[in-house]
Order: sequence, then C-alpha cells, then structure tokens
Amino acid sequence: MLAIIAARLSLGRIQGRELPALATELLTAGFDSLPLRELAGESAPTLQDWGARFAEALAQAGAPSLTREQAKRALLRATSADIVAGRLAPETGATQLATLWIEFPADRDLGRYYALADDWLEYAEQRDALAAEILAHAQAIVSRVEPLG
Repeated sequence: MLAIIAARLSLGRIQGRELPALATELLTAGFDSLPLRELAGESAPTLQDWGARFAEALAQAGAPSLTREQAKRALLRATSADIVAGRLAPETGATQLATLWIEFPADRDLGRYYALADDWLEYAEQRDALAAEILAHAQAIVSRVEPLG
C-alpha cells in the first residue's frame, strides 16, 4: 500500500482532495503520525500546501523512495493486478494506464493499454473481446512484473 501511494504521488497521480482519505486509510492501517492525523481532518487540502508533508509522512511510515521508472512499474503492476482480481473494470484500468503511457511512450506494456483503451472508445460493438484482451494483457504483466517490496 505504501509503495503504491508513494508511486502515485511521485508521478503526480494524487489530487489534493484525495489526501484526507489516503491519510485516513494509512492511519487505519496503523501508520500514525501528526501530519497524517492533521491531514485526515482537512476539508479542502491542496498538494501545494500538503504535498511535501504527505510525502514526508509516507517516508516516515516506511514508503520506499522510488525513481520515476520504479513508480511507473509499480503502478503498472498494481493496476494490472487490480484488473485481474476484478477490483477494477478492464476498461477503467486500461484508461488509467493509457494516460501514464503519455509520460512513458517507450513502454510497450503501457502502449498496449493505450491502444486497447482507444479501441474501447472507438469500437463499442467489440467491447467484450476488448475486455478479454485487456484482461489477458493484465494477466501477462502480473505474471512477469514483480511487485515492489
């Protein structure tokens, strides 16, 4: 959990309005700190005001320090695992990872998600087959990309 939140923060995939819920989730999981307690009670935090303190709280809780490449691989693997486990609809996961491909255009796994997400929008009559392709791609990633930590 810590690594995925750190990866999302590192890649700009967290919005300020998500911070109280994330802080509460971390507190509930046993990661207690003053910044997390304060943030959990905020009603409209911004990343500008809270991003650095949240990152510090994550580090204090034991979140790994990730390169952008490590963060990308962590999100790729975690989102793919969520698709495989049924926690995330195939088209939702593919769309989330397609937006990440824009930052990492050389990544073939993300590029495949981008193409599948684009096809999902363009070919409504093929959505069952596309969902199966997305699931198969996710399964392949989960089988070969190791999770962090």
